[in-house]
Amino acid sequence: MILRKGSSPIIIICILFFLFSLPGCQPAGEPDAGVEDDFVEQETGKLAEEESAGEMDETGPSEDSAGDVSSGADTGSPVDYYWPWLSHGNLLLSSGEAILGPDLFESDLGFIAEFPAGTEYSGRVIWLVEGSDVFALEWVDLSFDVEYYEQNEWSFMVTFDFMIDNLQAGQDAEGLKELPLDLYDQQDGFAVRIDKIVLGKNQEGDFSGESIDYIALDITMVAKDNQ
Repeated sequence: MILRKGSSPIIIICILFFLFSLPGCQPAGEPDAGVEDDFVEQETGKLAEEESAGEMDETGPSEDSAGDVSSGADTGSPVDYYWPWLSHGNLLLSSGEAILGPDLFESDLGFIAEFPAGTEYSGRVIWLVEGSDVFALEWVDLSFDVEYYEQNEWSFMVTFDFMIDNLQAGQDAEGLKELPLDLYDQQDGFAVRIDKIVLGKNQEGDFSGESIDYIALDITMVAKDNQ
């Protein structure tokens, strides 16, 4: 190519302009606006996370966490309740035999529990008879204690005593004698009701499977309010 004198600077400028306009040939300089905005957003997010973590360290657990701790503490809070010692209930028979406590394997165990105010429970409690003819009995006498605890501390004790007489009714063909009862007593907010007595002879035990003689009582207990 033949260059005329005086045209070289113009050609050189055109070549440089062409080279700079090619992709990837832009001179290194400040980042474009998009890259700068992304960088600013990332740094702002990091600062916000650090500030949030600092606030948690200063203020402690959140309200939700505090609520969980509070509910756990309430689990062991003191309460007021009755404790019936029916498991130690003594049954005195007209024959002179004394049975110290029911058979816990044959009896309903729901009475062995705390009875806060408003609690009611019904079940059958069974005493095994070994030295008497249950069908020859004229009467039986049941006595047991009930303790009251205030804020888990022992407060007082009452004693219930029930005389059940007129047991001379005949037995049925299966060796059972059932008599309806209407015995009721209430002391210091605790009530006991006996609805039935069952005398059994040569009956198969529900737990042992062996032949047993027994006296069973259908009992209801209600913890009302010690006020």
